[in-house]
Amino acid sequence: MIQNQRLGTEVEYEKDVDVAVLKKFCPEGTDPNEWIKPFDYNELFKPKSAAEIRRLIGISDPVGSSEMETELPKKESLADMI
Repeated sequence: MIQNQRLGTEVEYEKDVDVAVLKKFCPEGTDPNEWIKPFDYNELFKPKSAAEIRRLIGISDPVGSSEMETELPKKESLADMI
């Protein structure tokens, strides 16, 4: 039994995976060698900017921020604003 000190989980090692058997589970039309490659977790879980997170959850940019998608029409005088 192997215990992961960081997570506190216990893993029981059984055996190595046979790559040829693993490739048999590859979906049709997919390259088996590409399918069994491990994920690049550094790329998948890289930090996102505040703007990216707002767009992911569907929140608009804060009022007055430089990231706002729409611009207000420019006013020529105080009378135009009233």
